[in-house]
Amino acid sequence: MSFRIVIFFLLLFAFNSVDAQEIAHEHSIHHAFIENKGQWESPILFKAKFSGGNLWVQQNKFVFHLQDFSKLHELHNNPRDSKVEAIVKQAAVHLNFNGSNEVTQIEKINPTKSYYNYFLGNDKSRWTSNVYGYSEAIMKEFYTGIDLKLIEDREQLKYEFHVQPNMDPTVINF
Repeated sequence: MSFRIVIFFLLLFAFNSVDAQEIAHEHSIHHAFIENKGQWESPILFKAKFSGGNLWVQQNKFVFHLQDFSKLHELHNNPRDSKVEAIVKQAAVHLNFNGSNEVTQIEKINPTKSYYNYFLGNDKSRWTSNVYGYSEAIMKEFYTGIDLKLIEDREQLKYEFHVQPNMDPTVINF
């Protein structure tokens, strides 16, 4: 009986393509807004992934780290194509919020089920564990009387300004 199983698997492998490549892959990990617990520099409050790169939420600004991995994916899908160069195009775009306050209070909502551990280099002060992501975060008093709400919903990043009654929304300046 075991001889038949061996023959079956040999035939199965013989008729399947050895050069098969993975075309698309979706990660099951929900990233959301990952909190900074000391693994990154102090102006950074959160990091969020999106299909074109990363969003770094900092004091008074957002930094969009845009990355184009299409050439790298092309090389991965065609490993024998020597004409393709492994180039990653990238750029950083800053969205500065002029006149905003330094955030001292953040309400974190809906933590991820998973957590991250960061062990960066030999400096143990930059090591941290149990780092969670959140699907929402409210940065209190981003402008006086105005909160900034960050939202991640099915890998779509959004933000809203919540203006308290009798406050002037024209102070929001970017």
